[in-house]
Order: sequence, then C-alpha cells, then structure tokens
Amino acid sequence: MLDFTRGDAAALLDETVAPVVTELRTHGVSPDALMLYGAVCRDLLHAAAGHVSRLRRTGDLDLAIVVTDLEAYRELTQSLQGPHGASAYRFLIRGRPVDLIPFGGVERPRGVGPCQENVLGYQEVHAGARPISSQHPDLGVRVPSVPGYVALKLSAWAHRRDVRDAEDLKYALFWYRENPDVVDRLYDLEADVDVVEQLAGRPEAGLVHLLVRDAHAVLGTEAAAGLRDLWSAEAPNAVARVAPLARAWAKADLDGWRLTAREPVDLAAHVDLAVMLLSPVTLLSVADADRTAESIDL
Repeated sequence: MLDFTRGDAAALLDETVAPVVTELRTHGVSPDALMLYGAVCRDLLHAAAGHVSRLRRTGDLDLAIVVTDLEAYRELTQSLQGPHGASAYRFLIRGRPVDLIPFGGVERPRGVGPCQENVLGYQEVHAGARPISSQHPDLGVRVPSVPGYVALKLSAWAHRRDVRDAEDLKYALFWYRENPDVVDRLYDLEADVDVVEQLAGRPEAGLVHLLVRDAHAVLGTEAAAGLRDLWSAEAPNAVARVAPLARAWAKADLDGWRLTAREPVDLAAHVDLAVMLLSPVTLLSVADADRTAESIDL
C-alpha cells in the first residue's frame, strides 16, 4: 500500500510539491486540477511504497493541469514567472522550475496538446488518480496510481524513445516485483488465468503483462488503442520496437535489482507484446515474443 506519510515521501511533498501548489492556489488553481507526473512523481511512488534506494535526481517539478481551453491556460500563465528556458510550458514558481503541461479542453485531437506535445492518457490517468488530501489535507494534488504512472511512461517512451522513460518503466516493474499482493496474482487462476497458464515459471514476464494490463485498465479501450497505435507508429516491426527498450534496460541499474544476461531483451519483448496485444495472452503470442527476443543482440 502506498503511504505518503513515510519519511522520504512526506519530505518530497512538504519541500517540493507543497510550495508550488500553495503558490498556484493564489492564482486561482484548484489542486484537484493538478496531477503529478515525471521524476518527482516517480520518486514519490517509490518512497510511498517503502523503498529507500536512490533514483535519478532532478530539481524540476512536472505538473499536468486540466483546463477548459487554451485561453484559460494563457490567463493563468500570464501571472506566472516565465516561460523559463526553451520550453513554452516551463515556469519559475517559488524559485523552482516547473513544467506545467495543459490537457483536457486544449487537446486537438484527443491526446495531442496545443504545441503538438503528447498528452495521450492524461485525462484517463487524472480521472483515476487519487487526491492525497486524506494524508496531506493542505495539498489535494492528484498522484497517479502505479498503473496510471506506467500508462503515461509507456506513452512517453513510444513518443520520444528517451532512455529516462525506459529506466522509469523498469522502476515500475520493480515496484510490482516487490509487491506481495501483485505477485500473488501470478498464481490466481480466477483473475489473470491466461497469464498464469501461459507464463507459469516465468514470473518476471508475467509481472510485465500484469503491469501493462493494469495500465490498459486505467486508460480504457479508446486510449489503450491509441497507445498501441503510437507504440507502433515509428517502429512497425517488433524487433525495431523491442531493441531500444532492451538496450536501455540493460544499462539501467536499481539498488537490489539488476537485470542479467538476456533478461532485458526478454522482458522488453513482453512489454511490446502486452502493449500490442489488447487481448488474452496465448501460447502463440508468447512464442512470437520469445522469437523476437532471440533475434536481438544487446
């Protein structure tokens, strides 16, 4: 269970998130319209799950804000200090660089922001994100669930193939790997029976499918299909999709868990299968993923 009152999690909220949210309140922003994403969100989920290993650090804060239209966003940001740096969405708030990404009424088409940035799944993840006001009454900002965070990271990786997104996906798989309730699902014949039957004896691959399946559940049918389209847009064949993710995972290290030998490519192949499948796992689909993995040299 995520506990945002744990030491590092509480410190992140108090020292990094709260000052920015407090300032945005003075500009008429409802905290419920805000959603954490990016590195601070990752660190917060990591700490709230009880993990103490240090992840890649950043001084920036990433917030997504749901707005009715572009004019509402412009009206808000005119009163902020910025834009700061090269990004049209970066502002200095209480001395901290903050990326304030609009979504909702500004998407044309859905999933595409005003400057053609990728916001696929933001509406769905925001709707399913929990406000943390129950543990921090003065905040109220929304924090994605682990599957919601993964949905955003899968979308980000598909869009820009940034190694940092690949590393963050590996961290999320670590969270599932270390969660006893999730691991128990690998042996539950009443829930994810296809995963249990087809990946018996391969728990890491099974966890990949559960993680992506849960992300799909957050996205819903339409956005999950959009993710699949985005995933395959620049790399229509499985090898081209899997190899970059596998190579990024081979380099990414996390205290207490390092992928060895062929694990990066095997698990990356199952991420690809799970994103593309949108249906129960079959013996044939698992064999296809294994063949893809075998054809890639790290």
